[in-house]
Amino acid sequence: MKQGWYRKYKYVPVRVDLVRKVKAVVAAEIGYRSVTDFVNDAVRRRLEEVSETYNIPLSSPKPEAKPPAEGCEGEEGRPTWGDELRRAGAGGESEPWEPPQHV
Repeated sequence: MKQGWYRKYKYVPVRVDLVRKVKAVVAAEIGYRSVTDFVNDAVRRRLEEVSETYNIPLSSPKPEAKPPAEGCEGEEGRPTWGDELRRAGAGGESEPWEPPQHV
């Protein structure tokens, strides 16, 4: 499944007075391109500070990969699911696709 940009962002409410102040900083053209740019930088810096002060690890280990399902390993001599489909006549290399003919 293709992941869109909406899966990479979360929205949190920020007080209006703080947003106005951030907009003023962005308008000063000191290096921030947008409110989002400023907020991301501020949150990242604060996380680094809290992490160092309280010894909180912020990077999470990657989850271990699950082993393939039984019969899907694809090892020498062992059939894969694709092999089973081809044997059952469900497409694959033996039956090339042809567009429908209009009558």
